[in-house]
Amino acid sequence: MRGGKTTDKVRGQPRMNRFLLLLLIILMEIRRLTEQDYDTFLAFHAQTYPSHSNIKERFQFQFLENPLLQDKSKTDILFARDKENRIVGQYGVNRAEYSFSGVTSLGFCGCDLFVKEQARKYGVGGFLSIKAILSCKPHFSIGVSKEAEPILLSLQMKKIGEVYRYLWFRNCSTFPLLIGRDL
Repeated sequence: MRGGKTTDKVRGQPRMNRFLLLLLIILMEIRRLTEQDYDTFLAFHAQTYPSHSNIKERFQFQFLENPLLQDKSKTDILFARDKENRIVGQYGVNRAEYSFSGVTSLGFCGCDLFVKEQARKYGVGGFLSIKAILSCKPHFSIGVSKEAEPILLSLQMKKIGEVYRYLWFRNCSTFPLLIGRDL
């Protein structure tokens, strides 16, 4: 191509040159969520998902009480911080056992990729995904959004099916209240 801009196939945005990409990596930190980050992360999560209730309890149940997580002070969740030390993205990863051909093995389930709107143009979602997929193997995802799917497919993940709707019951005594409701 002569002098024209090349665009990213996923978002139609101009591709960053190598210098800008290197600068982004220097200015952004991606790491695993540890105990010292829990309060900041929970505040980010509450701001990101204002309709979620019991965020702390859900985090405790879904991630910290996972019997496959041996070190409760360090999760498999990845998060990104900008140069002002603000969380701008997260990639939730949860340890899970799966069975294939009669053999049960440890795997890692990618369960929540979110990047703040202003950080998306810098490829933060892609960087989080790359780090999660490379550091948590074997890796699979459930409930992939239409925004995250092209990122995961570009990283050589294969789509083998879809989950259309699932319900999470934390307290089965509330089940009778749901009967007759439009889910």
